[in-house]
Amino acid sequence: MKPVFEVLKRLNWSEIQFVSYDDINEEVFDTEANKNGIRVDKKYFPFGTDNCENLAEALINNSTVRVVVLQHSIELEYCLIKYMHTNTENIKFYWINIYINYTNYFKGFESTADGIISLNYDSVPNIDEITSKHAISLKAEKNDRNPLFRKYIQRRYLCDFTDDVIKKFGTTCSNVEILAFPIFVQPLVMYAITNAVFAYAHAIRDAISKRCNSTGICEDVKIMSGREFFNDYLMKVNFLGE
Repeated sequence: MKPVFEVLKRLNWSEIQFVSYDDINEEVFDTEANKNGIRVDKKYFPFGTDNCENLAEALINNSTVRVVVLQHSIELEYCLIKYMHTNTENIKFYWINIYINYTNYFKGFESTADGIISLNYDSVPNIDEITSKHAISLKAEKNDRNPLFRKYIQRRYLCDFTDDVIKKFGTTCSNVEILAFPIFVQPLVMYAITNAVFAYAHAIRDAISKRCNSTGICEDVKIMSGREFFNDYLMKVNFLGE
């Protein structure tokens, strides 16, 4: 939940309405909200999308708090945005989606869906392929950034590195390639990491293009505060579901 509250604090949003698929994590969410100085004004736990219109009306009736954190399904989110688009012309809500946000899902309701902050969405459909190729290309002697990697290689292939003081297996790990790496990729986690990297790259490029006269990074960008970078550049990156 930490990213949710970091975004809320960065944007100075201190009151929210919370929509979730169940109340299992309600206590955890409340505890983290209190720690971060966020007041949860209203909480809703709708089952499926059957009560979508009632939920939308409840949010509208409490529109003094316009920041809504969603921890539900894309179907419910679509239903809410569609209803809001038709019934709240003069009320602007701000949405934070903890799960996946399919931007193209809101065609026809763009003005209402505009500004959704999605902390986790699918922008790289071949992420499994990318990570698999990377893992297969790794060699034992070239990956010294992760100390656990050496231990894995030793146990997986029953071999010793040339610089091991005590030889346990009698065969050398040198040039051992990972031929059968048991990858367990959690797509949502990988998508979030990939999107974060892309977002920072685009934000930095935009900052350089607007602040520097040359093609390289300049002093003005180097001394820019984190708050300024976050608000003026990072928060303005939008992949538009591409």
